[in-house]
Amino acid sequence: MNTTLHVDCACRNLREEFVSLPGLMLTLQQVARLLDVDRAAAMRVLTQLETEGLLQHSADGMYRRPTHQLF
Repeated sequence: MNTTLHVDCACRNLREEFVSLPGLMLTLQQVARLLDVDRAAAMRVLTQLETEGLLQHSADGMYRRPTHQLF
């Protein structure tokens, strides 16, 4: 599978997880495992979702939806 296409698909899958489970909090390693990708690909996905404003990265290493999006 094309790397860009794989990352796009992974973004879509992870976006759906965070939207359907608003309180979900995951680390980089957990995202890599969930998406079955390496850490570099997981970081690209997380960076994309941060850029879109869907996720924020906290000091404790967790990725979660911003509080204002939960309600």
